[in-house]
Amino acid sequence: VSRSLFSGAIDGTLSRWDLNNMTLADLRKGNHKKAINDLLMVHDINLLASASSDGSILMWDTTMMKPKKTFKGHKKGTFSLAYSMDYHCLLTAGLDQEALVWNPYVERVPIFRLKGHTHALCGVSIVPGTPQILSADVAGTFRLWDMRSFRCVQSFGGNETTLNDLNTFCIMPPHHRLAAGASRVILHDYMDEWGGESVTDTGGVTDALYNPTVGEFYTISKQTVKTWNANTGVLFKVLRDITQDEITAACVADNGRKIYLGDAKGRVQSHGLQNGAVLSVFDQHPTDISCLSIWKGTNKVFSSSWDGTVKISTDEGSRPPQLKAEFKNHRDGVTCLRGSPELLLLASGSTDMQVVLYDLKTMKFETALSRFQHVIAAVDFLPKRCLLVVADQGGHISFWRMRPHPDQWTCIFHFRNLPIINGVLPSVTEVPPPTLAVPVCALRVSEEQLFRQSEDGEEEIIDPPLIHTADSKGVLRVWTVSAMCKKRGVHALDVKDLFEQQRSGKMTSPTRGKTVRGQRTAATRGTSPGTSSPRLGKALSPQNSIGAAFLTGLDLESENDIARSLDHQDPTRSQAVSVAQSDTEVQLLFEEEGHDDAGIISMYLTEEPNALMTTGLDRRVRTWSSQLDRLGTLMQSQDRHFKFPFDPQAAQEVRLQAAAELLEYLAPENRLRLPPIPGASSRSAHDMLLSLSSGKTKPTKKKDAEKAWRVTAEQVMQAPEDVEEDDFRMLFEQMERGSMAGYPLESKERLVKISKALQAKQMVHRANALSKEEAFAAERLAHAMAALGGDDYGTYAAMASSLKVR
Repeated sequence: VSRSLFSGAIDGTLSRWDLNNMTLADLRKGNHKKAINDLLMVHDINLLASASSDGSILMWDTTMMKPKKTFKGHKKGTFSLAYSMDYHCLLTAGLDQEALVWNPYVERVPIFRLKGHTHALCGVSIVPGTPQILSADVAGTFRLWDMRSFRCVQSFGGNETTLNDLNTFCIMPPHHRLAAGASRVILHDYMDEWGGESVTDTGGVTDALYNPTVGEFYTISKQTVKTWNANTGVLFKVLRDITQDEITAACVADNGRKIYLGDAKGRVQSHGLQNGAVLSVFDQHPTDISCLSIWKGTNKVFSSSWDGTVKISTDEGSRPPQLKAEFKNHRDGVTCLRGSPELLLLASGSTDMQVVLYDLKTMKFETALSRFQHVIAAVDFLPKRCLLVVADQGGHISFWRMRPHPDQWTCIFHFRNLPIINGVLPSVTEVPPPTLAVPVCALRVSEEQLFRQSEDGEEEIIDPPLIHTADSKGVLRVWTVSAMCKKRGVHALDVKDLFEQQRSGKMTSPTRGKTVRGQRTAATRGTSPGTSSPRLGKALSPQNSIGAAFLTGLDLESENDIARSLDHQDPTRSQAVSVAQSDTEVQLLFEEEGHDDAGIISMYLTEEPNALMTTGLDRRVRTWSSQLDRLGTLMQSQDRHFKFPFDPQAAQEVRLQAAAELLEYLAPENRLRLPPIPGASSRSAHDMLLSLSSGKTKPTKKKDAEKAWRVTAEQVMQAPEDVEEDDFRMLFEQMERGSMAGYPLESKERLVKISKALQAKQMVHRANALSKEEAFAAERLAHAMAALGGDDYGTYAAMASSLKVR
């Protein structure tokens, strides 16, 4: 281990001291013209960096005491050096108001110039363990930069209350403090995004999304998007201030490469997930965005705002987005938005206590469901069963028939989200209810089968559909309504066949036993946007119901009515009621306290793998299995028990397979491709050549091998642009083997010439553009070599033509 101390003098002298005997071991003069202001040992390349007032930075070989590299980019003196071990970049700062980022292996020009300061810089530093750069100027202004994009993410200081004569600063990572010194010392506390607190974001989380394409989570907070590794649950990227105003809604694009963000001023933009750059700007809403969604497999983007406006736009990629439809059927803000590609429907719920449906084929208003007395909290489709599931803040979950089913727009069943009392869940379908329902905040439905352990220890299969709910108390639940579906005949249907029957007028209602021809109800597309269908009051009894569509009416009593009815009931009545005894159509499978008695903001079912993700008011984002087993929490301090079942290797194989299929799809079908020459294969080369040129697979005689190679060679000469280098190599190899011994010499030379010419065309000998004089000289050289017979294959001519003129 070297025991040396290096020092720089005001005259530019670099000295090396031997610490073993405390003597001067070596010194170098004349390399720096002015004072040496800073020294930094770069252990990656075992070189010593020195910064001088003459504006140069030298990289020294400490053994030979000789400068190995020189960096010149500053116009004035340099005073500070820093090096990032993670990104292998050298940073320098000086009097010319900008910090420079260098590749230590490249001397010519800096990688980037960090511009933004208005005064001379006094220092630059790396925040340990993060991709952050901190720079400061003499006026006391600090700027925080992201190493990955070289973008300024924060600026602070620089006013009369802090420092205006700053000359030095240092970072103290163990204390999360920054010390700035001038005539006095000021300490700044900073929060570490990569560790510290057991929350996802100290500022709260607006929403959380999952991207199965790359295996990443995205959490939204104010104007920031943070990216987390789905395999480890570790935060690894922060995109700050990527919108002008606070982000209120977000959605990941279908291709997984960009994210759609809506803000508090009604703007909707798409941003790249790599650097947060704005890719496209959509038509603006009058007020802040409430929901964003996409139509998978298409370029359709759905957006809604708190004034009740719903818009359907198309993301045209490099071209400006197009507004396809705009609806104003709600009288108040939209709270939820969900589309069904199978049913060609878009549903929106609102604070005006109605659900509006839109036809995605005609881009027109379809119908409005208005039988609700509470704010709509969430909607979701069960397309295979032609159902829409609606949850409201009164704690009701209701099921509505959708088109093309003949009983469209009718409610077939509902239940309440009741709390467990003394370890027993009261009847969720009893009227009046035994207790007040808990408001539902989020809802998702699934057609996946579940497995659970029965009381005797055997594995029990739970049939779909499954209903996932999250309520205002932070409780997560999984319900099954498979018994209801069997009892009421709500089976999986052939949606395409139903659409065809509807178009042909041959649709028969299973509940009424008659053909439906243009039948309209009070909630069909004939209803005007401002007209609501009749409200349901008390629950309809089975005797008064009309067919199976109204076996259970939608009881939407007010909470005051329910509270009054509870006063006249036996307080112990709910204890005797259990789900297994009284509720034959709905069953609670799993329940879990999700977010510490705090409300849940959003909930999503993830694909690849199948799991659940929730965002709570407790500033945490958590992941769950289908049985509500906790898989882990996204935390700044990192959850050591994080076990989200994402397999990065399997995901990589899927992406590679998709890329291979795309390349195969893009490859020309008629591309000439010579078969490889087999070794010990039972099929000879001339057999494969003959099958390539003539389409025949019958083996040929041995004497025809030479003829087959000649035919293929002629094809190569006729269309050389469709042939690859390996094809020429195979032909030449066959020539050397003697199979084409009788082939004319001029044809062989022609093949060689074509091969060399194609190779010459692909040659690019210089990346920088030539001046006109240089280009003219290159062309003259090509003509001269051709005249002397030294350019038989056109190499010099191809080289001259490949050079671009400035």
